[in-house]
Amino acid sequence: SHFGSSHGSGCPVTVAMAAMGLEATRPAQGSSPWRVFLKAQETSPTLILTHAGVGDEGVLEIANFLTYSKHLLRLDLSGNGISSTGVMHIAKALKVNTLLESLVLRHNLIGEGGDAGIVALCRALIGNRSLRHLDLRHNGLSGALVAKCLGELMQGNSHMTHLELSWNPIDPAGGQVLLDHMCMNTTLFDCQLTGCKIAAETLCRIAELLLRNRKGKGADMQAGPYRGRWTQLDQLQYGMPRQEQQESETSAADFILSQAAKGPRTSRTLTSMVVCGQRTQELIDKLLVWRAARRASAPAENSGWVQELLEHLDRFQTELDHEREECRKVSERTELAITGFNDRERRYRGDIVRAQDKLLEFANEQEDLKVILTKRSQELGLLREANEDMQRCLEGNRERSSAEEARSKNDLATVTADRIELEDHLQHLEQQAANAERENAVLRARAEKIR
Repeated sequence: SHFGSSHGSGCPVTVAMAAMGLEATRPAQGSSPWRVFLKAQETSPTLILTHAGVGDEGVLEIANFLTYSKHLLRLDLSGNGISSTGVMHIAKALKVNTLLESLVLRHNLIGEGGDAGIVALCRALIGNRSLRHLDLRHNGLSGALVAKCLGELMQGNSHMTHLELSWNPIDPAGGQVLLDHMCMNTTLFDCQLTGCKIAAETLCRIAELLLRNRKGKGADMQAGPYRGRWTQLDQLQYGMPRQEQQESETSAADFILSQAAKGPRTSRTLTSMVVCGQRTQELIDKLLVWRAARRASAPAENSGWVQELLEHLDRFQTELDHEREECRKVSERTELAITGFNDRERRYRGDIVRAQDKLLEFANEQEDLKVILTKRSQELGLLREANEDMQRCLEGNRERSSAEEARSKNDLATVTADRIELEDHLQHLEQQAANAERENAVLRARAEKIR
């Protein structure tokens, strides 16, 4: 089959398609092989495609399906090799979808290929009002930007209750970022951070904040897995038992009213009284005494309605005590919430004051730096002018040196020519002197002879 060759014979998607008779269906040329399968899942509240080889291309089709789905409550895409690109498709779909409660993306590759995918997902979920559960375990999420985006998601989303981030190397610094944002969250009940390399003290503080949130919302004190509406669909159909119970309670109430109508009308005197356990016990005691007196005076009279009235008094008093207890718990939760809000307000005010001080320090430092920069700029300008003067002087010296060198070369050539000419003239004069000496010698010899 087409799907079997793409995903393997043991793939859950292939098995599901074979069960629906879709395995032998080959999509038209150019269409996605997931389109036929997703078309058959339009009315299903859950879509589980774990280890189905979906990849980024398949996620695009699933994201389109999620965008327009009116029934999907849970989407599980565990172990499908989804990278940052695929998560960006899901993020776009979540900006439109307003029904999905649970998104499971564990054992994927979201952390590979950059942080754009997790950033887009967190930003899309900040304004989401339907998602309650997000599972990102084993995705290689790490770095300051990832921790910042997850923290902003915690702070900005007021509807998510369960977040699973285990086995992502967030590191201690990232854990501190999560803690800082977690302080401003009041709706998250469970946040799994096992194997994230977060400091133990940070984990304890986050656990305390989660417990505070559960107390404030009156949730179960024991954190546990998320159970969405799809687990309660079968329990919503109560049928006849609840109807019979309501009819029984209605008939009993009608019987009490009919029986009470036979006796003296004392309800007008009781409506102004404070309802409490002591007053109810007094009424029960009076009814018991009255029943004993009636049985003594008229043994044949049926007094079963008195017993039923006693039971209803006891039950209504129990319900009243329960409601008062619930009111007390609501008051305690309200006080806890107000205390938490006041603590956060004081903390925020302190943070604002410290931030303002920091801003003043930064402003003063900025002014000092501006002064230093101005001074350095002036010094740099002076150095540039001095450098330009030196360059001009150097060029002038080079030109003068070149001129002097040329002049010296000309003088040297002239002197050399003069020396050669003088040497020739000297040689000529020496020759003339020798000739004159010879002539003088001849003349002297003649003179001697003449003498």
